Amino acid sequence: LPPNYQPTTPSALSRRLLHKSGVGYLDAALPLLLSSLSDRFLATVLVQAMACRDRRLEGRKAVLKERRKRKRHRRRVLRERKERDTRFREEMEKRRESAEGAVKDAAGLEQSTSNSKKKASPSSASAAGSGAAAK
Repeated sequence: LPPNYQPTTPSALSRRLLHKSGVGYLDAALPLLLSSLSDRFLATVLVQAMACRDRRLEGRKAVLKERRKRKRHRRRVLRERKERDTRFREEMEKRRESAEGAVKDAAGLEQSTSNSKKKASPSSASAAGSGAAAK
């Protein structure tokens, strides 16, 4: 240790802790050594705490990034679902219109054939009636 070294943990605190623990020592440098070891321990704890904090912050960023990614995906899925529903409704509308058109065409043909039968019936009936009257 350099001669002007002042540990963060005071030497008096180290001496008091050694005395309360019942540790006897002959060398006066022992409390200073214990203080420097305490400093080393505190520095290690501090470095580990900063590393944990950094990982936690990075993890937070990763969580936010993942949340944004899921949100974009959800929007895209909902947009695609809406487009599929719109296309389905349009297709059903086309089919309905086509079926209605077919029904109208069939009704029109049926009406025109019944009209032609009605027109043919009175003339044939009158011809038949005049033929029956002639006999």
